[in-house]
Amino acid sequence: TTAQEFTAQLNANLPGSKGLILDLRDNGGGYVSAAQTVISSFVSSGEAFSTKGRSGSQVTDVTGKVIAPKLPIVILVNRNTASASEITSGSLQAHHRAVLVGTRTYGKGSVQEDFTLPDGGDLHLTIQHWYLPNGRTIQSVGLRPNYDVNLASGGQEFDVVDPQDGYATDSQLKRALSLLGG
Repeated sequence: TTAQEFTAQLNANLPGSKGLILDLRDNGGGYVSAAQTVISSFVSSGEAFSTKGRSGSQVTDVTGKVIAPKLPIVILVNRNTASASEITSGSLQAHHRAVLVGTRTYGKGSVQEDFTLPDGGDLHLTIQHWYLPNGRTIQSVGLRPNYDVNLASGGQEFDVVDPQDGYATDSQLKRALSLLGG
């Protein structure tokens, strides 16, 4: 339900907003359809991403359902940002719609199909690789942030579940806020 939840929250909080921080740190991905919806919220036309495999290439365009075509965006990323989260981050970066703050991402630029084996095991077979709108793959190299900002130590990320601790130790979030003028 990521696409529906994201769209509802964006629509509810857009009025009066001066910018958006999308925290994709430690987000291992999800469905590429959700990535397409998030990208399409900010990019009015063109390619969201493409995939290439043995059966050929397929371009996935944005949906044309742009909600915030000019809202400044900062995306927080780290080494655990992977797969569909990298598609979202990389596509918005390639379209010059977002800047990335944090550390290099995981680098999962492949699509797997899962097969259950008769003995109960599982086989993951890579069937495609995906590419950013600028033709670049992130497979095994990840995305490089526009602003490389490390956390001093683990556990310093702002915790939305326990927000009373504040964000004073979250250097990545503080940098994102400063980029948005906050």
